[in-house]
Amino acid sequence: MLEKVVDGNPWEGEVSFTGSNGDEHWTRIGVTPVYDEAGIEELVMTGSDVTGHHQAKRRIDTKKPRRDRTDHQPAKIPFGVDPWKDKRRNESE
Repeated sequence: MLEKVVDGNPWEGEVSFTGSNGDEHWTRIGVTPVYDEAGIEELVMTGSDVTGHHQAKRRIDTKKPRRDRTDHQPAKIPFGVDPWKDKRRNESE
């Protein structure tokens, strides 16, 4: 990262750190060099907390697929059977 910025290119990425209470925190950081006549005068850094995004992604990744949950089971229809055949026949009469 430092090489890229020193070469005059902006850098953007996410970094994690552990807080004093042991919790993991994520920050999205952007670093942009600012120039004067002599070259890079200063670096401007912006950051935003993206911890919630990483926590939500971790929760989604650890959940079981819906088809494996007990509150929803796909219908088991034998191959070649038309489950709507009788309903269509009754509607046409």
